[in-house]
This record gives sequence, structure tokens and C-alpha cells, in this order.
Amino acid sequence: MESLTTSNAALPLFSPEQYRLVHSVLFRCGIQNEADRDDLAQIVFLRAIENFSSLRNKEAFLGWLAAIAKSLAYKFYKRRLRINLVTEEGLSIADTAELPPLEQIIAQENRERVLCALGVLKLKDQQVLRLFHLEGLSLEETQKRLSVEEGREVPLGTVKRRLYYARERLQGVLLSRKDAA
Repeated sequence: MESLTTSNAALPLFSPEQYRLVHSVLFRCGIQNEADRDDLAQIVFLRAIENFSSLRNKEAFLGWLAAIAKSLAYKFYKRRLRINLVTEEGLSIADTAELPPLEQIIAQENRERVLCALGVLKLKDQQVLRLFHLEGLSLEETQKRLSVEEGREVPLGTVKRRLYYARERLQGVLLSRKDAA
């Protein structure tokens, strides 16, 4: 990999191969819209430039670049389709105005299905899913909130376990309702 030397550090010169890799990773992660892939690819390369000095093994550059792309694709979907608490009356999907009309309808139907299924789950499952997915908190923030709400220290591993099993149970409820329909 060639690099460009600046006063601060050596920065990578991106090749067409690396550009294709990033686009391929973003596409495999579900970013179907080419304009969105282009935008995210630019952000991937900017992040790579910003954090290049922190890369210890320069030989692992392609894997590192792919990991940045995967992370940004996940954040893209989380931000685009995140369900936010709005009022006590209910929930709405953030940024739905940016979605095409058909996707808005699908997102609304999915939101309603998930909220109905969420109501069937145990309180602890609802709580961890609400904090992490609906309020968009990180694992660490979820841990702190759960610790405050429960009045005791909740280990991060416990939060991860609860989240894993709550997702499993939510998926089970959603699938059972889909089969019944």
C-alpha cells in the first residue's frame, strides 16, 4: 500500500481495489442505494484517514477498512430506522420523512408489529430492549440506566445476556404471530 507523507503521518493512498472493497462490503451489509453507498464510502475513507495512525499492523489495512465499512453500515441502519420515544402516546420512527412512501408504510407496519410483540415480553426484556433499541443507548449507557432503575450494579455481561435473550424471545413472538396470520 502506498502512502502520502504529510507533516503528521503517512496517509494511505486509496486504490480502485480498496474503493470496490468498501462498496462491496456496504452492499453485502444491505446498503442497496448507490448514492447511500457512495456517501458512506466517503465517510469510511475519511475515518480511515483520521484514524490511520492508530492502525498498528499496516498489513491488516484491508480488513480494518472493511470493519469500518461494516460499522458505518450498521450505524446507518440504526440511525435511519431507529425507533425513538416521542410521547407517552406512542413511538414514531425517526427520519421517516427521508424514506420513500412505500418504506414509510412498511416501517410503520413493522413498528406496530414490534410494539405489540414487545408488550407480550417480560418486564426485564422490555426494559433492556427499550433502552438499547428504542432509546438508542450504548451498552454502557444501558448498563448505567439499568443499574439506576434496579438500584444495584448490573454487570455489562448481564446487559449483553439480557439483550441477547430478549431479542431471541422477541423474534420468537414475531415469528409465531407471522405463522398465525
